[in-house]
Amino acid sequence: MTGSDPPPIVAVVAELLARDSPVADAASPLGSAAEGGTVVEVGIGDRHDAARALANAGHDVIAIDVTERDVPSGVRFIQADVHALADGSASLIDGSTSPVDGAATTADDRGDDPSTPAVGDPSTPAVDVVYARNLPAEIQPAAARFAGRIDAPLAFTTLGFEVPSPSLPPTLVRRSAGSETVFVLAD
Repeated sequence: MTGSDPPPIVAVVAELLARDSPVADAASPLGSAAEGGTVVEVGIGDRHDAARALANAGHDVIAIDVTERDVPSGVRFIQADVHALADGSASLIDGSTSPVDGAATTADDRGDDPSTPAVGDPSTPAVDVVYARNLPAEIQPAAARFAGRIDAPLAFTTLGFEVPSPSLPPTLVRRSAGSETVFVLAD
């Protein structure tokens, strides 16, 4: 991978976007993903190349992190904790833990299943893929719950020395992407 090549996880995200896309562009440098998908990067940190590549390909990119971060042009940043997003106590619109337009996602809104978003929940825009790079094992279950809550697939790489969390669903698929291993939980 050269300095201008996107990280291998971008190709996996592009494939996930393309599988549900009615229009695909085989000539796209990111695979066959058509423009216009919405993706969320969990824990962007200081690595912006994946988010930048996806934004440059025409996708809406929302980057979240618990710490305020500068992000590239075309990427929207929300300071939020993925654990709070997973349980619905934070908003993907602005990271707040207060109700959005008076409509909080609460257990009463979801019934007994906290993984089910409230009907008409304005705190959850339509998201096509959630992804993360170097996702620590202790955060993987929350990222999976968040992706499941918003009905999106999750793609992630682990820290180099870790294996995926044993608490992840058995449907986790291991994929080779260039020099990386990317784990995928389909929606």
